[in-house]
Amino acid sequence: MALNAIYALLISVFGGFFSGIIIAIIAKEELNSGMRYFKILSIIFLVGTLVMLIYSLVYKNYILLLSFIFLLGIPTGSLVARKYMRLLRRFIGKKIY
Repeated sequence: MALNAIYALLISVFGGFFSGIIIAIIAKEELNSGMRYFKILSIIFLVGTLVMLIYSLVYKNYILLLSFIFLLGIPTGSLVARKYMRLLRRFIGKKIY
């Protein structure tokens, strides 16, 4: 049972992070103008994740925690991808606009 929780946590973390990277690649123009909002969303989802961590420890319900972890990964992945766009270009091998 604990192994399933670890798998779900890893899927939430990496799924959200890679979704954020994909969003950064697809919508680079919007990312430049919306960077401020991504930072605000990261803070909001971080606070939500901490609240859901306490909730999940008390009530043993981890679905909301995993959802907030996934949502935290999206703006974080986008901001990281914006910062390291040159590295992504080399890794993917194509021109990213």
